[in-house]
Amino acid sequence: MSGQAYLMSRAPDRSPANHDSYQPRVSADGLRIVFTSKASNLVANDTNGKEDIFLWDGRANPAVIVRLSVSTGGAQANGPSENPSISPDGNVVAFNSTATNLGAPETSGWSNVYVRRIAGAQATWSTTWVSRTWPGATLRVPNSHCGRPSMSNVGLVAFECLAGNMVANDTNGSTDVFVVGLDGTGIERVSTRPGNVEGKNGYSQYPSISADGNLVAFESYSNTLATGAAAGDDNNCPDVFVKNRATGDLRRLNAFHDIQPKGSSLRPSISGNGRFVVFESQAYNMSSEPTPKTFWEIYRYDLTLSLQDPDAVVLVSTAEFGGYRAAINHTGSKVAYEIADQIYLWDEGSTDNHLNLQASGTVTAEVTNGLAMQAALAPATPELDVVVFSSNASNLDDPTNGRLNVFGRMISRSVQDMTPTTAIATPASPSPPTPGRPIYSNVELGLDDHADQYSEAMVTMCFLYSIGVLPEPLSAPPAPPTVTVGGVAAKGVSTPNAHTVRFSAPLLADGSSNLVIVRFADGEVMKVPVRLKAMALVPGSSTDTDHDTLPDWWELTYGLDPNDATDASTVNGNGLTPLQSLAQQHHPTATAYRHLAEGATGSLFQTRIALANPNVLPAMALLRYLKPDGTVQAQPLSVPAMGRATVDVETVAGMDTAEFSTSVESDLPLIVDRTMRWGGSQSYGAHTETALAAPALTWYLAEGATHNAFNLFYLLQNPNSAESQVRVRFLRPTGAPLEKTYTLPANSRTNIWVDLETFPGLGQALANTDVSAVFDVLNGRPIIVERAMYADVPGQTFGAGHESAGVTAPALEWFLAEGATGPYFDLFVLVANPGGTAAAIEATYLLPDGRTLVKHYNVAATSRFNIWVDYEDAVLADTAVSTTIRSTNGVPIIVERAMWWPQAAWYEAHNSPGATTTGTRWALAEGEAGGSLGVETYILIANTSDVPATVRVTLLFEDGTNAEQTYADLPARSRFNVPVGGFFPEAAGRRFGAIVESLGATPARIVVERAMYWDAPGQPWAAGTNALATRLQ
Repeated sequence: MSGQAYLMSRAPDRSPANHDSYQPRVSADGLRIVFTSKASNLVANDTNGKEDIFLWDGRANPAVIVRLSVSTGGAQANGPSENPSISPDGNVVAFNSTATNLGAPETSGWSNVYVRRIAGAQATWSTTWVSRTWPGATLRVPNSHCGRPSMSNVGLVAFECLAGNMVANDTNGSTDVFVVGLDGTGIERVSTRPGNVEGKNGYSQYPSISADGNLVAFESYSNTLATGAAAGDDNNCPDVFVKNRATGDLRRLNAFHDIQPKGSSLRPSISGNGRFVVFESQAYNMSSEPTPKTFWEIYRYDLTLSLQDPDAVVLVSTAEFGGYRAAINHTGSKVAYEIADQIYLWDEGSTDNHLNLQASGTVTAEVTNGLAMQAALAPATPELDVVVFSSNASNLDDPTNGRLNVFGRMISRSVQDMTPTTAIATPASPSPPTPGRPIYSNVELGLDDHADQYSEAMVTMCFLYSIGVLPEPLSAPPAPPTVTVGGVAAKGVSTPNAHTVRFSAPLLADGSSNLVIVRFADGEVMKVPVRLKAMALVPGSSTDTDHDTLPDWWELTYGLDPNDATDASTVNGNGLTPLQSLAQQHHPTATAYRHLAEGATGSLFQTRIALANPNVLPAMALLRYLKPDGTVQAQPLSVPAMGRATVDVETVAGMDTAEFSTSVESDLPLIVDRTMRWGGSQSYGAHTETALAAPALTWYLAEGATHNAFNLFYLLQNPNSAESQVRVRFLRPTGAPLEKTYTLPANSRTNIWVDLETFPGLGQALANTDVSAVFDVLNGRPIIVERAMYADVPGQTFGAGHESAGVTAPALEWFLAEGATGPYFDLFVLVANPGGTAAAIEATYLLPDGRTLVKHYNVAATSRFNIWVDYEDAVLADTAVSTTIRSTNGVPIIVERAMWWPQAAWYEAHNSPGATTTGTRWALAEGEAGGSLGVETYILIANTSDVPATVRVTLLFEDGTNAEQTYADLPARSRFNVPVGGFFPEAAGRRFGAIVESLGATPARIVVERAMYWDAPGQPWAAGTNALATRLQ
């Protein structure tokens, strides 16, 4: 192990806090640590004498301490605040407080949950009360205590609450676990059985939420939550559960082999990627020991395995010591836990799995929620973690206050492997290689000249770095560098004769560069010029330095170590070893995924995929093209930080004539859009769709027609390594639904031409009808579903067409940002009711000036309903419009919107499903202004709030540069249009992605879409596309 423990709870004068500091939590990059303290000397003007929430901010230069338990206006809390939780990206902190001046209108002495948004400049940080009751509650504030929050990375916070008025039909009189959005809306109780059945006879608490917000682990004393073979919960002990919010599934983790656990299980912590849960347990039938235990053990459960699988549960703590209060990192490979007043670290990749992190004193611990910088770590070492803990030890970084203090320690393994080998990597590459990115590998930085400033302890820790091109000659006074990439340079080693750091990093150009090193403890900066050369990444090269059968070019492309043979057999976050990833053409270090079911190239179609990177670091992506026969073509691609990359698929080897689906795997979250064009050089038709984050077992499509000149296709992607069985239920305007079952090969794309489908005794029963569809997977292997619909026009095959992905569940409310009527456009809202009860719906049309129009409709059970908006009211006859659709009788529905133009001719169309959730930050990957086709792009923003909105639009160009504009005072409940070519002169002739953010202390809720149009000879706007943006928060 390397690195010492650093005291983080220091005052500005570097003195320790003058009161206890505890409950530390840490962001994924290890640079933001939050904790609770009653100290009055950590920040200026702390006079409330209460426990507060503080942030040690290592992203600042130098690092600073900031108090977070303040109002949006900066007023200090007038009551104690505790239990901080920080989102993995470090931009949101949740906590609970009994203060009466942080936003809750009335507290009655109860604690409430608040979030503090801490992205951007401190002047823009805001505090929001989120523990709000459901909209139908008589009292909008909880009637009892709420607290112990857990932050996700997607704008959701989980917390426990004893109040009985948080949701409807809460009758158990016990503490439950809830999930809510950062604006306090969308409250959902998750401590329930499938079917939303509440637990009885005991309370549920200690929530821990995954980074994507889907999985919530918690402990519960209820004896009615358990399901399955061990459903009879008669052990009279607390158990550990995990709720899957998407499916409603609830799993009791300590019922190993579906056997009633014999002992208590407590305090779960879920890994950021949602794969593993650690918890403490006294249940002696969790392992092979036959007798009751007098101490607690730490277990790690793998959620990808069943309770019957002997490999599902791993004993983390030793039989001699046991353990309690465990925390887990993002990938689940490291667990920190407390035992005998010490902190121990369990490392899946090490033979020495119980290393003491601390010398003496009472401690509690938290491992970083994730390894967000993993792709930028030095390939010469394993992964890095930051462990933060509180301790009253007196021998850690010289605390002198005799109090509990908060410490941070960076952890690395196998530092003996870090001895420098070469000063600069070779061979040099005269030009950037393709594909991938240049890698500056095994760079050696000697710190002898700076030994008076930088201690050995600092060298043995890892560093933050940024690298920029410096002008030649190297000896000249350096100009300020243009920073091109940043991250963690990672795990230096202290050699006997010199302080040396080795690292590998992706760069964008050869030349002389500047390495910026920031000391973890206090943010002190040192800049050292370093001459670097690029190692060529040559796909197909057989060079394998460490003889692990992984080619060097492949390991360097994905941030692995070409000098370490052990990493070939290490299971990564995708559940595969790098050897398996290479064989199956997967990204070995991927943490994010996107899927597109449709795609085609050849004589008629062209397919373009746009990838936008909203992160401050470059991303490495792998595009996997899945063909109908199950074969896979893979393409690595680098996406610049805050930039866009573009792939014309027909230029990819082996993809010039193909039908395919696409899966995008990446080491950072990306936004992915696909645009298909047809009509040769004229490109008289097009459609677009946004990639989906995950396959699902059920899908719904509201729109569809086969009558007249329409051709209807369903596109199904099976991204699994085994075939999938899918039943399709076709819903017609009248008559009983029709059903048919299809087999989808592994790693494939399947096309269903609905017009031509035959049914026994009925023939082509769908050849002349409107139709919606429901897709159900029968064998548990989830899929992606999209729909394409074309209309032939004179002289043009598929003259008009639109395309949309399905949705995974009906909902009670839908939002549509785009819409236009008038003499040119025909606007349709399509509503499908897949249930067995008629739905009463309310449509609210939002006009550009803030006026609204409300209309009511009825949709029969298991049917499809069409609203032709142009003819609904005189005020809708010629206008831009956004629409919200709400079911007023509790029957969930599916909503899409289609636009056809021009009237009477209908030679083009576009379509999009509605959004079921509003947000404050959205992103788009596709956009273009001008170019050879004269493309026009419009960003459509619906302000669904009852207050005016201020919105910032940031364009992400392919060279990594940006342009932004802010638009204030968008009227409440209105629609706003950003014509990019007219508003952004710098976009002319360029392709771009975009980020759209709602600003302010309490940002208005918005929904964002994008439309694109271009002409063909004799046809204005011959082609047009539309897609819903991807919600970031």
